[in-house]
Amino acid sequence: MFLAATEDGGIVAVVCDGVSTSAEPDTAARAATDAAGRLLTAAIEARAGDLGEATRDGIDAAQAAVSKVPWTAHADLPAPACTFVSAIWRVDTVTLGWVGDSRAYWLNGRSSRRLTVDDSWAEEQIQAGAMTEAEAGRDPRAHALTRWLGADAPAGDPQVMAFTPQGQGRLLLCTDGLWNYLPAAAGLAELLAAQPADAGSLAIARAFTDYALASGGHDNITVVITDETTDSQLRGAT
Repeated sequence: MFLAATEDGGIVAVVCDGVSTSAEPDTAARAATDAAGRLLTAAIEARAGDLGEATRDGIDAAQAAVSKVPWTAHADLPAPACTFVSAIWRVDTVTLGWVGDSRAYWLNGRSSRRLTVDDSWAEEQIQAGAMTEAEAGRDPRAHALTRWLGADAPAGDPQVMAFTPQGQGRLLLCTDGLWNYLPAAAGLAELLAAQPADAGSLAIARAFTDYALASGGHDNITVVITDETTDSQLRGAT
């Protein structure tokens, strides 16, 4: 993950998850977060330009970085690959970009919702009306990615959107190591509500990570929480 806060309260967050079936997945994820994080931080500090376009440029930089990760070809492992989700929070707007199935959520009581749409086999079935979310989630192919970053990534544009939060709340970016156990925004909001009222972002990120570990911890767990109520406060736990 990559985290940065600017002096004027701007926030940049990037979370990437190495694809376990690829070569050097951890290196791929680190290369992507570093490349995109630096570019997005420069964009927000410049206080100019289209942040949607900056997000696309950040994803392009991450794609290029992953494609350059050194690796040794294996018959059973494809090129290094990872998922990607980023957020730029400036003033009252959050600009999100993603490729794969790492997610962003807005947690604000009853108004909580998932902001991203997975690039996955399960999501394709749901969107096509072929399966319900529960049915697709039980299928062994549910987590098969349809988009990712890497030398063998499918062609196509990343998903980018702008979101204007209504009221106070928290933005969550995470890997499927967390949302496997709490996929719905309502469940995450309940876990958030169970934390002490004065808990800071770091404590909440740790609580979310601990919940995933206690639930089995069968995948990489990365959690980033931003707190709208404290301007530039930014904390995360892995």
